[in-house]
Amino acid sequence: MACGFLENECCVYGIVMKRKEEIQMTLLPRVLVNAMPKNGTHLLLSTLANMTGFSDSQAKQVHWGKNNREQALATLEKTLPGQYSKAHLPFNQRIINFLMEHDFRVLNMQRDPRDNVVSLLFYIRRYQHHPFHPVLDGFDDDEALMMLINGFEGLPRFNSIDKRLQNWLGWFDHPYCLTVRFENLIGESGGGSRLQQQQQLVAILSYLGCGCPEDKVSGLAEKIINQKSHSFRKGQIGDWKNHFKAAHSARFKALANDFLLRYGYEQDCDW
Repeated sequence: MACGFLENECCVYGIVMKRKEEIQMTLLPRVLVNAMPKNGTHLLLSTLANMTGFSDSQAKQVHWGKNNREQALATLEKTLPGQYSKAHLPFNQRIINFLMEHDFRVLNMQRDPRDNVVSLLFYIRRYQHHPFHPVLDGFDDDEALMMLINGFEGLPRFNSIDKRLQNWLGWFDHPYCLTVRFENLIGESGGGSRLQQQQQLVAILSYLGCGCPEDKVSGLAEKIINQKSHSFRKGQIGDWKNHFKAAHSARFKALANDFLLRYGYEQDCDW
């Protein structure tokens, strides 16, 4: 009799706890983690993965092309409250309208584009399945890096760095989104500051409507570097200085120095 009572009590407790978790999930927003490829998406995904209540939607990474736009929106629509999906989506008014209508929160990762092109180069070198791997295969690293700055024609076609950045500016300046700087989130292990990392985490937690007690922020800071991510290489701020030659710097200044000035990566052209 007593044993049966305890079994029933445990069963009721389990149902109550499960219902409590379900209610908590519905109180959390849907989240889109968005970034230009090689801007450090893994840092944001790791941050969310270590936050209580959030889970990966397990949806395929969302891309926006002329032949898959409806599919992209359908994939995003399956994201439930308390889940996050990942994407490499250039800014588009239709997308932002959709995200606002479906009550998404948008975390968009920004990174020094010079580090972006260096990271992209070595990512392409590492993965033979990448569509640009055969394109760059016959060139040394200096030549290939210049190609990623200038862009190239043919199949596949790749835009120059200024055109690529132009496609993302709408995200960085949109009041509905939270722009997260790679340099702020990476912390001391990547050449950043622990204080800036903690401030960035507080901004993320506040934007998502989560509490941000000091112990939660400190705990997240210890866990967000995921070196097992397939896209992780070095995660270092300013690694471009180890790879840019004078010709790379001159060409980058000609194409995209305005972006560096606009977002505070440089104060002038003297770098």
